[in-house]
Amino acid sequence: MAPSLQPDQLEDLRATFALFDDNGDGEITAAELGNVMRALGLKPSDTELQDLMNEIDVDRSGTINFEVHITSRYMITRLETNLSHAIGSTNAVVQ
Repeated sequence: MAPSLQPDQLEDLRATFALFDDNGDGEITAAELGNVMRALGLKPSDTELQDLMNEIDVDRSGTINFEVHITSRYMITRLETNLSHAIGSTNAVVQ
């Protein structure tokens, strides 16, 4: 079930999604996810990236599609948690 999102919230999510979607095809691959994580100063292994993709990619398509995944409440919560952790880890390293 998709959460009830305000238009500005949906736009914010689309903008965040676009940061991950390097080629603008509307899907995030494990490689694109890894690029963003490395840009945040993290060093995920291939196994860690695949584990994260397996957790988020509920339809097992091999990618994260905005319409299919991001609008589900679980995926929004999961991405927020992972991004908060990633940003927090980056801030700790920078300080």
